[in-house]
Amino acid sequence: RPARAVAPSVAAPEPIAASEFWLRDGRTSILVDANEIVSVVSAGNYVEFQLGDRRTHLIRTTLQAQEARLAPFRIVRVHRGRLVNLKRIVALESRASGDFELRLDTGETVAGSRRFKAALEGIGDGAA
Repeated sequence: RPARAVAPSVAAPEPIAASEFWLRDGRTSILVDANEIVSVVSAGNYVEFQLGDRRTHLIRTTLQAQEARLAPFRIVRVHRGRLVNLKRIVALESRASGDFELRLDTGETVAGSRRFKAALEGIGDGAA
């Protein structure tokens, strides 16, 4: 029998979980699990990712670009300057003006605008 050449085994890189993605800014890259994100806040030419363990990451990008990127993870716009992870909402209180207030699992209270209330449809009926 002729001898077969055996290719050396090279460990393939471990795949990234479906809920993980990279936050990149300049030379810094950070792997983040979308479930850890509490909110994303506009900060001028930057956005600040606020994570559940009180860590924050400032990235040079627009809130609009991050809104499109994070939509599959159920992170939605609730105000002109803020995105919120729907999985982190523990209470929703409507105001007479049509605006609303959210309480997150971190204890933080976030104001929401009636303009973005449609993003919260189904929150109170167990669909979130």
